Amino acid sequence: MIIYSTAAFLFIAVVALHWLLHRSLTPVREPVARNLASLGLVGQSVHFPTLNGKRLEGWYLPGSADQPLAVLVHGWSSNRLALIPLARVLDQAGLAVLLFDMRNHGESQSDTFSSLPRFAEDIHCLLYTSDAADDLLCVD
Repeated sequence: MIIYSTAAFLFIAVVALHWLLHRSLTPVREPVARNLASLGLVGQSVHFPTLNGKRLEGWYLPGSADQPLAVLVHGWSSNRLALIPLARVLDQAGLAVLLFDMRNHGESQSDTFSSLPRFAEDIHCLLYTSDAADDLLCVD
């Protein structure tokens, strides 16, 4: 009887620990409540796939010809709106700017959990899965 009770307790403890870990890795989703026009920025909505097929949503500000692309990444439980002040400065300097919502954030698709390795995976996918941004970004 003691063995069954111990096994049941351990099973419940493992399930509870899994639930707590999963919950702690799930950010609070902050909706993107504005659009580029309402922010006074000129650009377009874009999306691109992650390695596991999730869809990440973002905005692309084209900048001046022959200028580099700045990719802006928001923090935990945030979204691309948090980056608007920096995006404005970079846009005014003529740089092309990409702001996007990481998975489980903003308007991007949900996934089982979020983590720094998944943030890095999404950025890697964006930067290295194509030789040209036009091949990678799908304009809506």
